[in-house]
Amino acid sequence: MGTDGAGRFTEGDRIGLFVDNGSEVAYRELIYTAGSWEPLLRRSDFGDGELVISAHYPADSGAEAEPANRIFRVATDQTGAGRTASDVLFARQNLGAGVYRADMTFRHLMHRLRISLGETSEGVTVAVRSRTDGELNLLTGEATVTGDFAWIQPAQTADGTLEAVIFPQAAEPYRSGEGLLRITSDDREATYLLPEQIDGQPLTAFEAGRQTTVRLTVKSEGGGSADLAGKTVWVYGVHAPDFPGKENIPSYPPYQTEFPMGAWFRYNWTFEEAQYLTWEENCGWFDCNKSAGYVENDGKLCWAASGSNLLLWWLANNRAYVEAYDRDYGAQVMAGTEVVERPSTEFKPLYSGGTVNRAPMFEFFKAHFGNRSGWDSSAVNWFVTGNTTNLVTPDLTGFPGFFSEVFDQSDIIAVDSPRMPTGKQFNEFVIDALLNHQALSLSVYGVSGPNTGNHALTVWGAESDDEGRVSHIYYCDNNNSDQDANGAVIARYKIVYGTDSSIPELGDREYTYMQGLDNEEGNPKAKFKILCVSAVDLRQDIWARKYPSVKVDEQGK
Repeated sequence: MGTDGAGRFTEGDRIGLFVDNGSEVAYRELIYTAGSWEPLLRRSDFGDGELVISAHYPADSGAEAEPANRIFRVATDQTGAGRTASDVLFARQNLGAGVYRADMTFRHLMHRLRISLGETSEGVTVAVRSRTDGELNLLTGEATVTGDFAWIQPAQTADGTLEAVIFPQAAEPYRSGEGLLRITSDDREATYLLPEQIDGQPLTAFEAGRQTTVRLTVKSEGGGSADLAGKTVWVYGVHAPDFPGKENIPSYPPYQTEFPMGAWFRYNWTFEEAQYLTWEENCGWFDCNKSAGYVENDGKLCWAASGSNLLLWWLANNRAYVEAYDRDYGAQVMAGTEVVERPSTEFKPLYSGGTVNRAPMFEFFKAHFGNRSGWDSSAVNWFVTGNTTNLVTPDLTGFPGFFSEVFDQSDIIAVDSPRMPTGKQFNEFVIDALLNHQALSLSVYGVSGPNTGNHALTVWGAESDDEGRVSHIYYCDNNNSDQDANGAVIARYKIVYGTDSSIPELGDREYTYMQGLDNEEGNPKAKFKILCVSAVDLRQDIWARKYPSVKVDEQGK
């Protein structure tokens, strides 16, 4: 059998056959011999009327007495013959009166679970938790799981992945408690809880004849990912070049006003190192900016600018779902007695006259929140579902969210990390988001100057060090819009980890900081404590329940 579940019968294979003529059920066994099944069956032995033929492999002669509820158990050790013995094939065909031949296509009654460990499987063992007992109806091909949970030792395939055959069953029991997988590495043990969706598709059950692939990332004690060591990962849907190294990017004088689009560059300063990536059409990232000098009374709206970036990303990558929604419900909602139009997803770094920050999304927030502080993850939840948690009341009474026909206010689109995350918490949160098609933002303290408080930034990618911990981030700042090359840029900054001696009562607790790049003399720059990281999920599991026929690719189409 191949990795796709397809295969061929070989010499000596034996199948069991139940033939139902409406009044009695007869049992036969056939052996694959020299390219055909023997012995040949005489139709007259089963009557002249319509027959229902049910076949299973491997043949189970013990099922002849009670084929409708045959007790079955999958092996807990599937490293050898146990995996093959746990798999059951089934076929069913109606044979009309006067018909003497039936072509039968077999399908798997069980579910196959594949586990990919990436590039760091050495020293890692995995056990699969599942119910192992159940009943098979060898007349209809139904499999019903019963009994308690057990741990299965999976087989290792030629390509290094692990495989286990399990009963078809609901997925929900594996989202909590002992989960689906137990992963052991050195002296550490971890539990894998089954998510609501895998590869962007909802997972409610392990279905018969189907396969689920789980991709595991082995993390270091500091929360890093060994699979991502030395690599760059962009937010899903972003199409941008990796940073090629300082020596491989052009240097420009600070008075330069126009730059190539979609390209890395640096300024030729010696006192400060600044590296940027310019925006280009269809790059997949966004950089809404406040007005230069905050002349439009938007100085406190960093959260709204960052939230606008995240929402533009969310709408772009859910485009096919949004279009289906608009066909059904339109882009307008009622907030009290007011008709509210959803802002367009237009984004241009520079508008007429060279002005920036004219993205309709950000203008929408400016119009309804004034110059009030807020939280970017809350902006996302409010826009989609109408949930106002952690937001100053907007100037829209009774706003239901623009997608209330699909999402309830209890549906979480954006979530936050623990406050002032440790290095481990920061890495686990960021890496999980990057590997699961989520966008990121962060709140940092004092980055805009002394006593400036919290500031929200949008993160579009990250580099990892040799231990798989985040070492640099690619982010958009919504301040200083007049200084952004071509009107929109990604900046490259360091991520460092350390204690804070100003809070001695917390002891050696590790914090996560943003820090500017070292200048040519190697002098370290000031660092700024990260207060929180936020992640935005496309929630295509919820979308798919409403629009199951809609298919979405990486462009959201």
